[in-house]
Amino acid sequence: MNSIIPDPHTQQLRRECEILGAELALLFTEHDVLVNTILPNIIADYQVKVGALELDKFSLEIEIRRLKKQIALMQEALNHGRLPDMTEIHARLDALMQEWQQQFDRKMEQLEEAQYRLKNLGDTEFSAEIRKLYRELVLKLHPDITRRTDERDAMLLQRAMAAYRIGDVEELRALKLLVDSTGEVQLPTQSDELQKQKNLLKERIETMLLKIEEVKNGSVYQLSKKLESPEWLAEKHAELHASIHELEVLKNNLSATADSMKP
Repeated sequence: MNSIIPDPHTQQLRRECEILGAELALLFTEHDVLVNTILPNIIADYQVKVGALELDKFSLEIEIRRLKKQIALMQEALNHGRLPDMTEIHARLDALMQEWQQQFDRKMEQLEEAQYRLKNLGDTEFSAEIRKLYRELVLKLHPDITRRTDERDAMLLQRAMAAYRIGDVEELRALKLLVDSTGEVQLPTQSDELQKQKNLLKERIETMLLKIEEVKNGSVYQLSKKLESPEWLAEKHAELHASIHELEVLKNNLSATADSMKP
């Protein structure tokens, strides 16, 4: 009985599609690492190295806004021939400044989250396993690679993405076992379909390369170079300290004015 000899051209196309699919999975993973790990780490690094001083500055700005409004309310009472009712004025100020206080609280939470994030970065080996598992799952589940529109694949991919973002390695391991049990991704068997698959994979690769380049050219990614520069940090700190000093002088002057107007 004669065996069927595979068409060399079809075999070559299959190999090329497999290589391109693996490359695309790597790029999907790289993009996710950039967006969900590297950029948040850069923002956290900025918060820790610069954000504390910015928070001090913002706090002074809130106090100055409050003092200016307090002086205006006290002057309004005096203009009407009344002594300022400080209890009423402070109640009004509390209501008026509530939004600013909420902004301050959010900034404080962001600073605390940044400090926690940087203290709890995963070790290199653990992070490498998470990326490897995620990349393998993307290779077998992502519709741009498999050319399938399967609801089960979509659900599993969403679970994989969610697990990757929070660093849940156990969930990724379980998903890998589940996906592996269903067998390998089946590529088309006809050369014309394989050629279409190859062209689509190349298009997706170009798209992902552009997305990665866009992230790396973005302001947050570029900020990482500045954060590594002692000179830039020293200049930024000096600028903030100077602003804080000016605000403290202004606050003290306003406090003296407000105290002089009290009954």
